[in-house]
Amino acid sequence: PLAGKPRDVPQATMATLRIDAGRTDKLRPGDIVGALTGDAGLPKDAVGKIDVFPTRSYVAIARNQAKHALEQLRAGKIKGRKFRVNPI
Repeated sequence: PLAGKPRDVPQATMATLRIDAGRTDKLRPGDIVGALTGDAGLPKDAVGKIDVFPTRSYVAIARNQAKHALEQLRAGKIKGRKFRVNPI
């Protein structure tokens, strides 16, 4: 056990959002980028790695933009459809 004062734990610079849609929904990484940078108005450098799996997708977002991105994705549409989006 560590004795004394707790050490500062570094904060991650990115947060991950899970989108309940994937390849079976014909979703591509470019569709997610477009929804975030176009419709939601996020800067391109706020969007990190995007993984698209058959039924789910994961996108890394700059931590300081994550709440805005989450709200915009929940309120908006990707490829004309609404999908469930949750933070991880």
